[in-house]
Amino acid sequence: MTHFFMSTPERTRMLGRYLNLVVAGQDSIAAMREATGLTPDALQSQIRNYLTGSINVLTPALDISEPAVTITRLSPSESALAWMNLRLDRTQVVETAEERAPPPDETPAQRALREEGEREEAEYRQALITEATATAARFPGDRMATIVTAKAQRLALNPAAALETLQPLLPDSSTDAEALRVAALALMDQLPGGDGDAALRLRRRASGYFARAMDSTPLDFRVYLGLNDVRQGQARYPNDNDLSTLQTAVALAPQSFDARMRLGHAYMNRDLQAAAIDVLSPVANSPHRNSMTRRAQAMIASMRSEPAPTDQGPPDDEAAERPASGASSEE
Repeated sequence: MTHFFMSTPERTRMLGRYLNLVVAGQDSIAAMREATGLTPDALQSQIRNYLTGSINVLTPALDISEPAVTITRLSPSESALAWMNLRLDRTQVVETAEERAPPPDETPAQRALREEGEREEAEYRQALITEATATAARFPGDRMATIVTAKAQRLALNPAAALETLQPLLPDSSTDAEALRVAALALMDQLPGGDGDAALRLRRRASGYFARAMDSTPLDFRVYLGLNDVRQGQARYPNDNDLSTLQTAVALAPQSFDARMRLGHAYMNRDLQAAAIDVLSPVANSPHRNSMTRRAQAMIASMRSEPAPTDQGPPDDEAAERPASGASSEE
């Protein structure tokens, strides 16, 4: 079907109209009918006729220069820990109450599946902590091992130990963006309730670490989400700078549901509903269902003064994205 729509400029424009309608939230069948002017049966007939005839093959004439390639071998510690480092980054430390809340229309069967998934998740987390800690212990004093150990300690809900572990990587002259980012997250993990002096000091220290990480690696969207963690719940949030921070995160990682949800909330708080709907629509229309897709759908419905959608889809996609900064954020 894609080849059919790319075969002529007119059909390519139809495909563009269809995609825009789907992104805007329209039903896919209705969107295809509106974009092409054809019923599903008529479109299927045209595609069959297209497949039985001669098919044009277009080859773009591009002058592609030969890139310079540098091969860097992983150190033994990097080879042993790279996969665990990624898994630790992908495992959320703490879920918010909103994320833990079951769907309001949850059936007994869905509840049983959810509870089974929660048990499996707890077992996975403990196994990951144990394996990561044991593997990192094989490389004492190694940078990667130090960072993996700290991430495992955060996941074990021991952020003070994580911060202590990272100290050798955190001199005033440090430009180690990953160590600085994880240290900032460990500080945010320790925030007490309320906005007292202790919380303010932790936020300021975390903000300093995030700022240094951003200076070192300005294209890591997770740093911008970390800066947003520091600002959430504070006076005059979200201000223009907060919006700019989240807009940068979305620009750097448009595939991040977490970044889009945060920016959508911020837009809603500033009464920028059209912008909020625009940034949330890819999340709401994603075929990979999870709590974020349901929340995005509900947010868009509320802005349009429509009833909240009823979740009648398949079980949640276990591979769907979790918040990327690693902090327990209020959304």
